[in-house]
Amino acid sequence: MSKKAIIEKLETFLNSHMPPDEECYVVYLLVEVRKILEHENNGKYPICKFYADWCVHTAKDKVTQQIKLIIQGIHKEFFDAAVKRLPINKEQKLHDFLSMDELRKELRGFLQVQGLPDSIIERANWVRFQSLLVRILADQPINNPCDGIKKFSYNLDGGGREFAEIEYEQKPAEYVKFNFGGVNKITW
Repeated sequence: MSKKAIIEKLETFLNSHMPPDEECYVVYLLVEVRKILEHENNGKYPICKFYADWCVHTAKDKVTQQIKLIIQGIHKEFFDAAVKRLPINKEQKLHDFLSMDELRKELRGFLQVQGLPDSIIERANWVRFQSLLVRILADQPINNPCDGIKKFSYNLDGGGREFAEIEYEQKPAEYVKFNFGGVNKITW
């Protein structure tokens, strides 16, 4: 299918499915974005591409440099605090990753460049999109995202509440796994 045809389909979709109310809409959006990126083949929007790939795999074993750097930053902040037995605070790298701010920025730029509606980026639509995406990615870990971390994953607890989890390769102080509750509303 041509890039123009994909853009036309995506425009119709974006105009009729806001806010997204089903997981299939989020997968469709990301897959169509991925198709356009393949047509362009220019390496722009690597975070959009990463999430599009991640949402269609049971686990993510191939980690991009951008995601590796993000997870390394989170790992360093948390590992250092755990080893020193300091409280783990809400760090900016973690907040940006869990809130998917980088994905949001890239998606906004992508949609604008393609001349597509960007209402998905509006706060209420984004919160819904993010929640559905986390549910899609639940139990689909990023394996070995960087040295020191065995896996990063989003999960759902028994009540359907979203949380993120880092599992370390080696036990830093008392933490083998560290859970971050409330992905949409980061609370500590």
